[in-house]
Amino acid sequence: MKMKAPLVLSLLVLSVFLLAAMASVPREWPELVGATVAVAERRIKQDMPGVRFQTVKPCQSVTQEYDSSRVRLYVDEAEEIVVKKPMVG
Repeated sequence: MKMKAPLVLSLLVLSVFLLAAMASVPREWPELVGATVAVAERRIKQDMPGVRFQTVKPCQSVTQEYDSSRVRLYVDEAEEIVVKKPMVG
């Protein structure tokens, strides 16, 4: 029984560190509304290096599933300017 206690404690400590690290990564970027797509992508990649982007044009429908490695960039007709807050999902 004594061998299990250190393992459980180690896993608990590791979980706390992982949760703290995840909490420090932004999940949305409201300051990028009005930015160009290139600027938004560069900025978001600083926070999430492995991110995948999906560009969404006006009136384009999207699926409802959540994807923690995706950020949707809602853009204007010219597909140059971000018009809605980018968010993970």
